[in-house]
Amino acid sequence: MSLRKPAVYAAWAWLVLVTGCGGADSGGDDDPRFDAPSTAGVRAPAAGGNSGAAANAGSGGADFGNGNGMMMSRPPVAMRDAGVNETTEPDDVKCGGAKFTPKIEKVIIPGNILLVADKSGSMEQPFPATGVQKGEAARTAIANAITGLQDMVKVGTVFFPDPTGCSGGDCSCNVPPFANTPPQIPFTPGPAFLTTWNTAYFPINNGNTPLSEGLQSADKALTDNLPTLTGTTVVVVVTDGAPNCVLDDVDLNDQVSILSPLPTKWLGMGVKTYVIGLPGADDLDAVTVLDSVALAGGTTKHIPASDPMTVQTELAKIIGESVTSNFESCMIPLEKQPPVPDDVNLVVTMNGMELAVDRDLGASGGWTLNPDLTHIVLQGTFCERARMGEYENITVVFGCVDVPPLDPPPPVM
Repeated sequence: MSLRKPAVYAAWAWLVLVTGCGGADSGGDDDPRFDAPSTAGVRAPAAGGNSGAAANAGSGGADFGNGNGMMMSRPPVAMRDAGVNETTEPDDVKCGGAKFTPKIEKVIIPGNILLVADKSGSMEQPFPATGVQKGEAARTAIANAITGLQDMVKVGTVFFPDPTGCSGGDCSCNVPPFANTPPQIPFTPGPAFLTTWNTAYFPINNGNTPLSEGLQSADKALTDNLPTLTGTTVVVVVTDGAPNCVLDDVDLNDQVSILSPLPTKWLGMGVKTYVIGLPGADDLDAVTVLDSVALAGGTTKHIPASDPMTVQTELAKIIGESVTSNFESCMIPLEKQPPVPDDVNLVVTMNGMELAVDRDLGASGGWTLNPDLTHIVLQGTFCERARMGEYENITVVFGCVDVPPLDPPPPVM
């Protein structure tokens, strides 16, 4: 693939085409006229997250989303159309020409969050930064984080500890099984979950921190429900201290060995585990244990949250990552035929970096133009990765690009 000197291309959220370059560099790389053009709006999911009309949500592009890296059969949940926004502006495009966004259908797939939420006695203590009780502050922060994407997520909760079902004796380490009965909350669409969540978190129990038992209940929740959940599922542990109960008086290294297998197992099922540590979980032993759970779950280390806003912000990021978007087809329509087919280039954005995709990779990867020059066809592994949401966006350039190449896909075995 011939990579030429820089022309206009942009990392827009919908597929953007720039046309008119034809091969020869017209110079003027620093000319402000060559700034990236404005983009067409993306239609956000309507209430309910499944279908129907939606409001314009601002800029967007051929955004393949952020899948969990696993190819799975999953039904379309919200199909959207980018519409057409065509403008001929020869003086605004390097080499002259036109730019437009073609119609492209996009599938939005809701995510699933399993909260493993600490209700131990220490959650009655205040956040040092605000003076608000940790339990109340966490409840509000979690509700606020979910509210923004409530129509695009299902949420379930494992509370630990809780005396429900404990028959006499010391119930301070009791964790009820995950079932369709209180106090645990089954996977529920966001709006209904919020109604339940706002009452289910209380009362805070005068109990210990049975994290190991909480993870066991979470494992039951995933085993029973994951086969019926579409989209990306993540586990989020929110706690304010090191675990005890069955791990009380257990050597630190043994605690790590006991807690790590379940997050490791879930990661193998495509489920990442995040850990948010509230004040109280900041001593060395607690940090070591919580980091080990996060590392085993594929998220490297736990997230310290010294104030409620951090809880809200970090959880909102996690929820956003669970909502995936991609295309169900590897055929990308071109509203106009390229004037010089050999000068068509394809650029993807991966982890924030633009990379040129070689078309000369054959059926195992790369891409091609169909004989009528009306579509770009993504091929092989490149197609599958795009459909799984590995690339943030994809840009077609009728002309010149100067960006690093995308690594070729591994050979098909």
